[in-house]
Amino acid sequence: KKGEQYLNREMLTGVLTYDTNHLKTEHLLLELIKKKDLNLIVYALPFIKRKKRKVLFSHRPNMETGQKPEELANKIDIPFRRINKLDDIKDKLEVCLVAGAGILPKEFVKKIVTINCHPGLIPSVRGLDAFKWAILDKKPLGITLHIIDKKIDSGKHLKSVKTSISKDDTIEQLAKKHYKLEIDLLANFRKHLESPEKEMSNLARDKPRMRMPVNLEKSMLHGFEDYIKTFWNKE
Repeated sequence: KKGEQYLNREMLTGVLTYDTNHLKTEHLLLELIKKKDLNLIVYALPFIKRKKRKVLFSHRPNMETGQKPEELANKIDIPFRRINKLDDIKDKLEVCLVAGAGILPKEFVKKIVTINCHPGLIPSVRGLDAFKWAILDKKPLGITLHIIDKKIDSGKHLKSVKTSISKDDTIEQLAKKHYKLEIDLLANFRKHLESPEKEMSNLARDKPRMRMPVNLEKSMLHGFEDYIKTFWNKE
């Protein structure tokens, strides 16, 4: 099998994703293979197609435009495992990175150090559509690398980075920078795992949010210019 020569090494970095075309997984794997000291293995869980939602602005690229993880893993010569549940993972992992997954069972994250890159500044912006909620609520925009625990967007903090904001940014440009920062931070997990930083002390804790409804999206888009004026000169 392609990539199986890596499996006789003692420790592995797992990449958890969906068994379907997935752009974030493609972007992450292409960054990870540049790290010469990482021994990677990809695990793909069944993908359940979600019902299409009406949105006014897609702040993330279309994940369906990515390659299938199995095809990409074969192309770059790393092992691939199609699994039905997380209990199927039998390899000895040093760490598992989340490229795509739902809420993970607490038994799994207690057993394996599992790292997520959340597209919001924890603990202030938690849950889904973090990019949009930060803009609507006039909160700083950024990314948080953290070890997953049983709570949503919680666990040991590794690194937070604010997304750079220019006074000329359109919302599309800002969303692209924000997404790229997410990939970069997750791909560089190792140095932050070895030297974790404290959470940003000026962030108030807020509850996790669900997907932003269309009526609030309208308000978010309407207030974007004011958001830029508020935050660009503070970066």
